[in-house]
Amino acid sequence: MTGVRLVSAVLDKAAMVGDEPLLLAAIGPTVIGRDRAATAKRLVETGIDLIIMDDGFQNPRLAKDLSFVVVDSDVGLGNGRVVPAGPLRAPLQPQLRRADALIVVGEGTAADPLVRSAARGGRVILRARLTPAADKDWQKTPILAFAGIGRPEKFYQSLAAMKAPVAKTVSFPDHHRFGEADAERLVAHADAAGLRLVTTEKDMARLAGESGAPARLRERAEAFPVVLEFDNPAAIAAMLEGLARRVDSTGPRSDQR
Repeated sequence: MTGVRLVSAVLDKAAMVGDEPLLLAAIGPTVIGRDRAATAKRLVETGIDLIIMDDGFQNPRLAKDLSFVVVDSDVGLGNGRVVPAGPLRAPLQPQLRRADALIVVGEGTAADPLVRSAARGGRVILRARLTPAADKDWQKTPILAFAGIGRPEKFYQSLAAMKAPVAKTVSFPDHHRFGEADAERLVAHADAAGLRLVTTEKDMARLAGESGAPARLRERAEAFPVVLEFDNPAAIAAMLEGLARRVDSTGPRSDQR
C-alpha cells in the first residue's frame, strides 16, 4: 500500500484497507498509510486535533504526547526476542523507557515479569479486561464459533465466560479472508447441526461487502462485540486530563522520545 487513504466504513472493503481500519472508521475519521507523518497531516487537514495511533509506538516520525504499551496477560512477551526470532518489534527496555504506562489486559500471569520491570522503571501500571459490549442472550442456542484473529482462543474464552454453549470452534489464520469454500463449509455445518454462527467484529468486518457464500455467511453470523474495561478508569482518565491541560498550556511535544 502506498499513499494516504481516508477510510470509509461504508464504501471500503477489508481487502482494500484492512479489518481494523474499517472498525475504527465507524467511530471516527481514520487514515491509513505507510508514512505516519503524512497520515497525521491528512487527519489535521480534516480538522482533527487528537490523533490516536495504532501500532505506531516504534515509529520515530511523530513525537507522541502519551504512549502506552499493551500486553496480553495470558501470553506476555513470548520468548522476549525481536522479530523475526520473536514477537517484539523492538528491544524491550528502550520501549519501556518511552512508555508512559503499561496496560495489562486479562487476569493471566504470563506478563508478570514485564509488570515488575515496568514498575521498577516508574511506569504506571493499568489493568483492564475485555467484556461483552452488547446485552444479548448468548446462552439460548448451541454455537459454532469461528474466528480468524491473532489468538482465536481469546474469543472462545470470552464466550465461555458468558456460559455460551459453544458446540464447535473453527479457527483461521489472523486477518483471514473467507473464500467460497470457507463460507460454504461453515454455513453447511451450522445448518446440519442446528448451530448458531458467532464470530468477532473483525471477522464480520472482513465479510462486509463480499458476495456469494461469504455474503450469506455474514447474513447468518452474529458478531460478539467486546469493550476494554479498566479496573481503575479514573487513573487513565486522570492521565488524559493531565495531557489535555499540558497541551493547552505548552503545546504538544516537539521532541522525539
